[in-house]
Amino acid sequence: MTTPRIGLALIALSLHSATAGLAGQKTLAGWEFTRPDDLQGWQPNGHLAGVVVTNGALCCRAVGSDPILEYQPLLDLPATPWQAVEIRLRADSDGTAELFWSGASTGRYGGFSQEKTTRFNVRGDNQWHTYRLLPFWHKEGRIVRLRFDVYDGARFGLGAIRVVDVASSPATERTDFDFGQSLEGWQWWTPLDEGAIPLGAAPGRIAGCGTGFLLGPPMRVNSANNTFVSIRMSADRGHYGTL
Repeated sequence: MTTPRIGLALIALSLHSATAGLAGQKTLAGWEFTRPDDLQGWQPNGHLAGVVVTNGALCCRAVGSDPILEYQPLLDLPATPWQAVEIRLRADSDGTAELFWSGASTGRYGGFSQEKTTRFNVRGDNQWHTYRLLPFWHKEGRIVRLRFDVYDGARFGLGAIRVVDVASSPATERTDFDFGQSLEGWQWWTPLDEGAIPLGAAPGRIAGCGTGFLLGPPMRVNSANNTFVSIRMSADRGHYGTL
């Protein structure tokens, strides 16, 4: 007889709806560029020019095909599925940036590889935006290295990088959630946080437009006894959802 597997799970329901920030998150590590000429341990490579910390930001210009900011000190951060990385960034042209992470500091690229990266699109409107990434890096066990790659042909201002814990409550054994009266521990997640109205302002309803998903609380569920998921919802136009 096989013992039913019971484990911690993170469930995300991806919808196309409103944008809002997460509540109750805890900062686990962070770097803010508030002191002139203090790079906070982040080292630029030769494809970044004019690197200077001024007016609360690390400012630079990408002049090559592989512009990199690498955090030189080694970290010792226990990795979980409920961690996110927030990057406050300004750019003057559109492009795609990458966050590299690793649980090792040895190897051809010092522990970094293309398999351990989270990519995201950057708005090139020269305005500040906070990009919020879910790397799902928990299989590393611990995170010891970080690297931030931008893209050529743009000027950047980096205001902050933070690693935050987005688990809002302890693991629950519940298997049913009713949003008629409250959020039931779920949170609305959007990759680009622009300070929209929190979901809690309208219990039981997600209003507005944009792209994001509902992030469930940490769960401890017997998957042998709970073999399907039922979702009851309404929408004003057809598209798709992903569990």
